[in-house]
Amino acid sequence: MIISKKKIKYLFLFFPVINIYLYNEPLIQGTRVLYLTLVFTYLLLSIGVPLIKGKKKLTLTSWIVLLFIIVQSISTYRNGGSLISYWGSCLVVVVSIFIIEQCPKEEFYYMLDAICTLCFIYLSINVITIIVNSQGFHTITNGFGWSDHIYFLGQTYSYYLLILLAYFLAYLMAKIYRKRLYLRLANVLLVLYIFCGMFMFGDRDMTSVVVLLSLLIFYYLDRFSLLHKLKMNPYIVMAISIVTYFSVIVTNFLLNSSFVAFFIEKILHKTITFSGRTYIWNITIRNILKAPIWGYGVGRIVTKYTNGVLVSEHNQILHILIEGGIISLCVFLFLLVTYCHNLIKINDQKLNNISTVLFTLFLVTFLFYSYGMASCWSFYFFLVLCAHLKNFKSSQD
Repeated sequence: MIISKKKIKYLFLFFPVINIYLYNEPLIQGTRVLYLTLVFTYLLLSIGVPLIKGKKKLTLTSWIVLLFIIVQSISTYRNGGSLISYWGSCLVVVVSIFIIEQCPKEEFYYMLDAICTLCFIYLSINVITIIVNSQGFHTITNGFGWSDHIYFLGQTYSYYLLILLAYFLAYLMAKIYRKRLYLRLANVLLVLYIFCGMFMFGDRDMTSVVVLLSLLIFYYLDRFSLLHKLKMNPYIVMAISIVTYFSVIVTNFLLNSSFVAFFIEKILHKTITFSGRTYIWNITIRNILKAPIWGYGVGRIVTKYTNGVLVSEHNQILHILIEGGIISLCVFLFLLVTYCHNLIKINDQKLNNISTVLFTLFLVTFLFYSYGMASCWSFYFFLVLCAHLKNFKSSQD
């Protein structure tokens, strides 16, 4: 961990990004306005003008992310949605892309260090507040007469994506500086989040618990060199994930039960709905079939559950389809293919493996949860970052 003017510069740039990403309102009033003014001025001078003059070029991954935003915007406009609201949600993604793209090679590691530091600060605060706001803790503190109105930052699913990104950054930091401080902290946070998910929030967080537990297991397998010679192919991982996605969703719609749930129900005679997700998926698919090409636009339609409660699609593919239709989905799949192509170019096999594992865990999370553009910032940041790791080295030049 280092402290320098270059790192402080990126701490300043990324603090509002993560702040807006995780919370509807900034922790400090006025942060959003100040951030917009300063950062856009900085971007205009550092990358906007050179980009127009042809002196700077965006990576293909960045262009595809921007294309995805454009397609979603067209769909929203066609359906009478609010473009300003959608563009506001895209702000953190677009700004992050430009910050990465304009970052000089000599400052790249400082940028990674800064964003990694911020991730761990927010994750540490969040997991502490989760524990502090738990019922068991309140039982103890109330006995001392302490107030139970403790400020709660919120236990949102965006944090689970953030911890995946933080773990990847911690791994990069360990390779850059030959120190495992970030990785040790990442493992502590993983254990705490797994504990919170298992014992404080019930089965509604079991998917996230499995994802984080898988990452912890992978770390120790890699730590003891059990995966040293393993060559993971991201194309195969993506293909299996996509086939699984559509198999679960389509069979669930056609048979009113996914193929996995079908066999479990036949053997155990129990109904498997993934906490009601199968019902939500069926309702969502019926809505998608009414507007398959362009979808309904961002924020134009919400799924009504059987009891009338408004819920999200709880599946990222369905979320993309209902907002942007098949066109948006094609752009998203092209983005995944581009990521796999970038990953193949990474010379470091261990880095390739951890990147593929994290990519897989992102996709597993997307099978059971859905995220808007801003809430999915960690994933898009991860994809764009991997496009810049082709010539990654374990120590600074």
